[in-house]
Amino acid sequence: MQVDDVELYYAVYGKGPRVLLLHPGLGHGDYWANQIGPLSQDYEVMVVDLRGHGRSTRSAKPITYELMADDVTYLIRRLHFGEPAVVGWGDGALVGLEMARRHPKRLSKLIAFGMAHDVSGLQPGVDQTPTFIEYVHKTAADYDRLAPAPKDFNATVDQMEALWAASPHYTARDLASVKTPTTIMVAEHDEWVIPEHAEQAAQLIPGAQSVWAPKVSHFAPWQAPKKFNDGLKLILAH
Repeated sequence: MQVDDVELYYAVYGKGPRVLLLHPGLGHGDYWANQIGPLSQDYEVMVVDLRGHGRSTRSAKPITYELMADDVTYLIRRLHFGEPAVVGWGDGALVGLEMARRHPKRLSKLIAFGMAHDVSGLQPGVDQTPTFIEYVHKTAADYDRLAPAPKDFNATVDQMEALWAASPHYTARDLASVKTPTTIMVAEHDEWVIPEHAEQAAQLIPGAQSVWAPKVSHFAPWQAPKKFNDGLKLILAH
Protein backbone atom coordinates (compact mmCIF):
# COMPACT_ATOMS: atom_id res chain seq x y z
CA MET A 1 0.00 0.00 0.00
CA GLN A 2 1.19 3.50 -0.80
CA VAL A 3 1.97 5.34 2.44
CA ASP A 4 3.50 8.82 2.26
CA ASP A 5 6.40 8.49 -0.21
CA VAL A 6 6.89 4.70 0.03
CA GLU A 7 5.07 1.47 -0.69
CA LEU A 8 4.62 -0.63 2.46
CA TYR A 9 4.33 -4.41 2.35
CA TYR A 10 2.00 -6.09 4.83
CA ALA A 11 0.35 -9.48 5.34
CA VAL A 12 -2.56 -10.59 7.52
CA TYR A 13 -3.20 -14.05 8.98
CA GLY A 14 -5.94 -15.65 11.07
CA LYS A 15 -9.03 -14.26 12.78
CA GLY A 16 -9.75 -12.91 16.23
CA PRO A 17 -8.50 -9.97 18.30
CA ARG A 18 -5.94 -8.02 16.31
CA VAL A 19 -2.19 -8.11 16.83
CA LEU A 20 0.43 -6.13 14.92
CA LEU A 21 4.01 -7.46 14.86
CA LEU A 22 6.87 -5.00 14.20
CA HIS A 23 10.26 -6.44 13.26
CA PRO A 24 13.77 -5.40 14.38
CA GLY A 25 15.98 -3.00 12.44
CA LEU A 26 17.19 -4.12 8.98
CA GLY A 27 14.82 -7.11 9.19
CA HIS A 28 11.36 -7.74 7.75
CA GLY A 29 8.01 -9.19 8.73
CA ASP A 30 9.06 -12.80 8.10
CA TYR A 31 11.34 -12.56 11.15
CA TRP A 32 8.12 -13.31 13.06
CA ALA A 33 7.60 -16.61 11.20
CA ASN A 34 7.79 -18.65 14.42
CA GLN A 35 5.08 -16.50 15.98
CA ILE A 36 2.63 -16.01 13.09
CA GLY A 37 1.33 -19.59 12.99
CA PRO A 38 0.74 -20.07 16.72
CA LEU A 39 -0.73 -16.58 17.20
CA SER A 40 -3.01 -16.75 14.16
CA GLN A 41 -4.86 -19.70 15.73
CA ASP A 42 -6.46 -17.21 18.15
CA TYR A 43 -5.70 -13.75 16.71
CA GLU A 44 -5.80 -11.79 13.48
CA VAL A 45 -2.11 -11.07 12.98
CA MET A 46 -0.58 -8.41 10.75
CA VAL A 47 3.09 -8.12 9.89
CA VAL A 48 4.54 -5.06 8.17
CA ASP A 49 7.87 -4.42 6.48
CA LEU A 50 8.89 -0.97 7.72
CA ARG A 51 9.97 1.63 5.16
CA GLY A 52 13.25 0.74 3.50
CA HIS A 53 13.06 -2.82 4.87
CA GLY A 54 12.24 -6.12 3.24
CA ARG A 55 9.62 -5.81 0.51
CA SER A 56 8.76 -2.18 1.29
CA THR A 57 10.33 0.60 -0.74
CA ARG A 58 12.55 3.38 0.55
CA SER A 59 12.94 7.08 -0.18
CA ALA A 60 15.61 9.66 0.44
CA LYS A 61 13.67 10.98 3.44
CA PRO A 62 15.55 10.35 6.72
CA ILE A 63 14.15 7.37 8.60
CA THR A 64 13.00 8.15 12.12
CA TYR A 65 10.98 6.23 14.68
CA GLU A 66 8.35 8.96 14.48
CA LEU A 67 8.07 8.60 10.70
CA MET A 68 7.83 4.80 10.85
CA ALA A 69 5.17 5.06 13.57
CA ASP A 70 3.18 7.47 11.39
CA ASP A 71 3.55 5.08 8.42
CA VAL A 72 2.24 2.10 10.37
CA THR A 73 -0.58 4.07 11.97
CA TYR A 74 -1.74 5.30 8.58
CA LEU A 75 -1.60 1.75 7.22
CA ILE A 76 -3.74 0.22 9.97
CA ARG A 77 -6.21 3.08 9.71
CA ARG A 78 -6.56 2.64 5.94
CA LEU A 79 -6.98 -1.12 6.38
CA HIS A 80 -9.55 -0.66 9.19
CA PHE A 81 -7.42 -2.86 11.43
CA GLY A 82 -8.93 -1.37 14.56
CA GLU A 83 -6.78 -0.81 17.63
CA PRO A 84 -4.42 -3.79 17.64
CA ALA A 85 -2.09 -4.94 20.37
CA VAL A 86 1.34 -3.92 19.07
CA VAL A 87 4.26 -6.28 19.62
CA GLY A 88 7.64 -4.76 18.77
CA TRP A 89 11.10 -6.30 18.74
CA GLY A 90 14.17 -4.05 18.92
CA ASP A 91 13.58 -1.11 16.60
CA GLY A 92 10.04 -2.40 16.14
CA ALA A 93 9.49 -1.86 19.86
CA LEU A 94 10.59 1.76 19.49
CA VAL A 95 8.18 2.21 16.58
CA GLY A 96 5.46 0.81 18.85
CA LEU A 97 6.52 3.21 21.60
CA GLU A 98 6.18 6.12 19.20
CA MET A 99 2.73 4.88 18.17
CA ALA A 100 1.76 4.91 21.85
CA ARG A 101 3.11 8.45 22.23
CA ARG A 102 1.80 9.94 18.98
CA HIS A 103 -1.29 7.88 18.20
CA PRO A 104 -2.49 6.37 21.51
CA LYS A 105 -6.01 5.71 20.24
CA ARG A 106 -4.69 3.48 17.47
CA LEU A 107 -3.44 0.63 19.67
CA SER A 108 -4.88 -1.27 22.61
CA LYS A 109 -1.60 -2.27 24.27
CA LEU A 110 2.13 -2.28 23.66
CA ILE A 111 4.44 -5.24 24.21
CA ALA A 112 8.06 -4.18 23.76
CA PHE A 113 10.80 -6.82 23.56
CA GLY A 114 14.52 -6.01 23.45
CA MET A 115 13.97 -2.25 23.66
CA ALA A 116 16.61 0.33 24.60
CA HIS A 117 14.86 3.65 25.22
CA ASP A 118 18.23 5.44 25.30
CA VAL A 119 21.54 4.71 23.58
CA SER A 120 23.12 4.42 27.02
CA GLY A 121 21.18 1.19 27.40
CA LEU A 122 22.96 -0.56 24.55
CA GLN A 123 25.58 -3.16 25.34
CA PRO A 124 29.08 -1.64 24.84
CA GLY A 125 30.55 -2.44 21.44
CA VAL A 126 27.43 -4.27 20.30
CA ASP A 127 28.01 -3.39 16.63
CA GLN A 128 31.41 -5.12 16.71
CA THR A 129 30.23 -8.45 18.08
CA PRO A 130 30.16 -11.60 15.90
CA THR A 131 26.41 -11.91 16.56
CA PHE A 132 25.71 -8.40 15.26
CA ILE A 133 27.92 -8.90 12.21
CA GLU A 134 26.24 -12.23 11.41
CA TYR A 135 22.83 -10.58 11.80
CA VAL A 136 23.75 -7.83 9.34
CA HIS A 137 24.97 -10.44 6.85
CA LYS A 138 21.62 -12.23 7.16
CA THR A 139 19.67 -9.03 6.63
CA ALA A 140 21.77 -8.21 3.55
CA ALA A 141 21.02 -11.62 2.04
CA ASP A 142 17.33 -11.24 2.83
CA TYR A 143 17.23 -7.76 1.30
CA ASP A 144 18.86 -9.06 -1.87
CA ARG A 145 16.19 -11.75 -2.07
CA LEU A 146 13.11 -9.69 -1.18
CA ALA A 147 13.60 -5.99 -1.84
CA PRO A 148 12.12 -4.25 -4.90
CA ALA A 149 15.53 -2.61 -5.43
CA PRO A 150 18.14 -5.02 -3.99
CA LYS A 151 21.03 -2.66 -4.69
CA ASP A 152 19.58 -0.16 -2.21
CA PHE A 153 20.64 -2.13 0.87
CA ASN A 154 23.68 0.05 1.59
CA ALA A 155 21.50 3.15 1.32
CA THR A 156 19.06 1.67 3.83
CA VAL A 157 21.95 0.79 6.15
CA ASP A 158 23.19 4.38 5.90
CA GLN A 159 19.74 5.68 6.83
CA MET A 160 19.46 3.30 9.77
CA GLU A 161 22.97 4.10 11.00
CA ALA A 162 22.04 7.79 10.93
CA LEU A 163 18.95 6.94 12.98
CA TRP A 164 20.96 4.92 15.50
CA ALA A 165 23.59 7.65 15.79
CA ALA A 166 20.94 10.18 16.77
CA SER A 167 18.50 8.10 18.81
CA PRO A 168 16.84 6.89 20.91
CA HIS A 169 16.98 9.40 23.73
CA TYR A 170 13.69 9.06 25.59
CA THR A 171 13.67 10.89 28.91
CA ALA A 172 11.79 9.89 32.03
CA ARG A 173 9.28 12.60 31.14
CA ASP A 174 8.83 11.16 27.64
CA LEU A 175 8.10 7.72 29.01
CA ALA A 176 5.82 9.11 31.70
CA SER A 177 3.62 10.51 28.90
CA VAL A 178 2.76 7.00 27.65
CA LYS A 179 -0.76 6.03 28.69
CA THR A 180 -1.08 2.83 26.63
CA PRO A 181 -1.05 -0.36 28.73
CA THR A 182 2.54 -1.54 28.29
CA THR A 183 4.55 -4.67 28.99
CA ILE A 184 8.33 -4.67 28.69
CA MET A 185 9.75 -8.10 27.86
CA VAL A 186 13.36 -8.44 28.99
CA ALA A 187 15.75 -11.14 27.76
CA GLU A 188 18.12 -12.28 30.49
CA HIS A 189 21.04 -12.60 28.05
CA ASP A 190 20.23 -9.80 25.59
CA GLU A 191 23.31 -9.15 23.44
CA TRP A 192 21.95 -5.76 22.28
CA VAL A 193 20.34 -4.17 25.33
CA ILE A 194 21.44 -4.09 28.97
CA PRO A 195 18.59 -6.01 30.65
CA GLU A 196 18.35 -3.67 33.64
CA HIS A 197 18.00 -0.75 31.25
CA ALA A 198 15.16 -2.46 29.40
CA GLU A 199 13.40 -3.12 32.69
CA GLN A 200 13.78 0.55 33.65
CA ALA A 201 11.24 1.51 30.97
CA ALA A 202 8.59 -0.42 32.91
CA GLN A 203 9.38 1.69 35.96
CA LEU A 204 9.02 4.93 34.01
CA ILE A 205 5.89 4.18 31.96
CA PRO A 206 2.81 4.58 34.19
CA GLY A 207 1.23 1.25 35.04
CA ALA A 208 3.67 -0.76 32.92
CA GLN A 209 4.94 -4.18 33.89
CA SER A 210 8.14 -6.03 33.09
CA VAL A 211 8.35 -9.72 32.23
CA TRP A 212 11.72 -11.41 32.24
CA ALA A 213 12.52 -14.14 29.73
CA PRO A 214 15.19 -16.30 31.39
CA LYS A 215 18.01 -18.11 29.57
CA VAL A 216 17.32 -16.40 26.21
CA SER A 217 18.87 -13.59 24.19
CA HIS A 218 17.76 -10.75 21.93
CA PHE A 219 16.86 -13.47 19.45
CA ALA A 220 14.41 -15.34 21.69
CA PRO A 221 11.68 -15.35 18.98
CA TRP A 222 14.04 -17.57 16.94
CA GLN A 223 16.03 -19.17 19.73
CA ALA A 224 13.19 -20.36 21.97
CA PRO A 225 9.96 -19.79 20.03
CA LYS A 226 7.67 -21.91 22.19
CA LYS A 227 8.84 -20.23 25.39
CA PHE A 228 8.56 -16.80 23.76
CA ASN A 229 5.13 -17.54 22.27
CA ASP A 230 3.74 -18.90 25.52
CA GLY A 231 4.84 -15.74 27.33
CA LEU A 232 3.47 -13.52 24.57
CA LYS A 233 0.08 -15.26 24.57
CA LEU A 234 -0.17 -14.88 28.33
CA ILE A 235 0.45 -11.12 28.06
CA LEU A 236 -1.98 -10.72 25.15
CA ALA A 237 -4.72 -12.52 27.04
CA HIS A 238 -4.62 -10.11 29.98
